[in-house]
Amino acid sequence: MATSRRYPKAPIVQAVIDLKVNEAFSERELERLRDRFKRQFPSVEEKRNFKVELRTGTAVQQKSELAGFKMTAPNGADVVLINEASFGTVRLAPYDRWESFVEQAKENFNVFTGIVGRRSIVRIGVRFINRLDIPDRLISGEPLSKFLRVGISMPDDMTSVIGNFSFVAQGTEEQTGTPFVLRCGIMSPVLIEHVSVQLDVDAYWNTDIPTRIDEMWAGTERLRHAKNAVFEQSITDELRRLFE
Repeated sequence: MATSRRYPKAPIVQAVIDLKVNEAFSERELERLRDRFKRQFPSVEEKRNFKVELRTGTAVQQKSELAGFKMTAPNGADVVLINEASFGTVRLAPYDRWESFVEQAKENFNVFTGIVGRRSIVRIGVRFINRLDIPDRLISGEPLSKFLRVGISMPDDMTSVIGNFSFVAQGTEEQTGTPFVLRCGIMSPVLIEHVSVQLDVDAYWNTDIPTRIDEMWAGTERLRHAKNAVFEQSITDELRRLFE
């Protein structure tokens, strides 16, 4: 498996451990989860689904249904996502380390099961979103392949320069056999005189998830190794130097 590397200036802007269950929560269960987590995550954003029904001979009917909550801790970096059929633990920048992040996810999950009971988990995702800021002076006149080993290409007789781009690719990480989704693209620059690239890796597990909690969490280590491998294999040493 890929060796985990710690970078002094890690480009991680968002880390997520997401657990999807086999049936949607009721509105009452969503509210109970909100109430239980509110002390630790007091900033609450409500999510609702709006439906419009058009029927011949009747007035337009609008219906609003509770879809979940985004709840943020006072530090502005720790978040829980409560959705209709999933529960997520999020860490925004600055990201510390996997060990503390997964422990927070375990604590949140224990609270979660205490409210809604044990549910069958049908998907576990470990998703890390990275923002790679490359100084203009380093990339000007250079191919993006100097920094990224993934990308898109166009025929030379079409254009010699590729501007903004984005793509989504799916694959299976070779060492662990883990499926993943890779999203990559140029994003609005955050720093002056820089080009910002988003590299978003979502490694997931959606078959034969064990019912034993300890075995389930042990499996997230495989997801961690898979997302690390995809990230490391997607970038070059030239890019690593910017955040080592």
